[in-house]
Amino acid sequence: MTSPDALLAAVLAEPDDDLPRLMYADYLDELGNASDTARAEFIRVQCALNAQPAEVDALPLRIREKLLQHQHGRAWLAPLQARGMPLFTPRSHGQFRRGFVEVVWMPAGWFVDKAAKLFRHCPVRELRITHTTTDDHLAMCAVPDLLRLHRLDISDRKLGNITLTALPEVNERWKLQELILRACGLDDDSARVFDGLCPQLTLLDISLNRLSEAAVRELRRRHPGTVIVT
Repeated sequence: MTSPDALLAAVLAEPDDDLPRLMYADYLDELGNASDTARAEFIRVQCALNAQPAEVDALPLRIREKLLQHQHGRAWLAPLQARGMPLFTPRSHGQFRRGFVEVVWMPAGWFVDKAAKLFRHCPVRELRITHTTTDDHLAMCAVPDLLRLHRLDISDRKLGNITLTALPEVNERWKLQELILRACGLDDDSARVFDGLCPQLTLLDISLNRLSEAAVRELRRRHPGTVIVT
């Protein structure tokens, strides 16, 4: 039998691929207890939902997904909520996608402390910051694992233009596709910073900021491949 650590490592190494996740589900089925068998089904259901064409009726799968999560979700999250683990603080939370925690809510300072452990246990693709200070934001932007995210949401933190200027420069490790900056206190002086980010982005949300219409028009002109929400 393949070890669970090796199976999890495969999931973490290939987060876009469903096959390692389905192999992990097969391993859970072999364990035979009710919680693991339910988790195996949950992984398969969420993977199936992710692959489901939009025009296909997914309601039966959605119902089964919600039922399994209602019955077992707390137990599945519990190891990540233990003392010293990434979701230990009540200000942190995790959401399952394709059977594993891919979305996390947490304060920036907590992410700085727990990022390495978080990415050793979860194929995290999306981070939503629930609280930060300027110092915590600067520290967060220096965490190497930040580059592995596909979506980063720093909405409502009200840090002003430093929200952008502190972000690391785009490089070959930068995976970010969606950047959500609603109500961050950005103004027209921040617009120049987007030139270094937008080539990588498919979605940029800058709604509820202080950017002028002229600055937004110029952003859209310079970055036609990025959907810019205002």
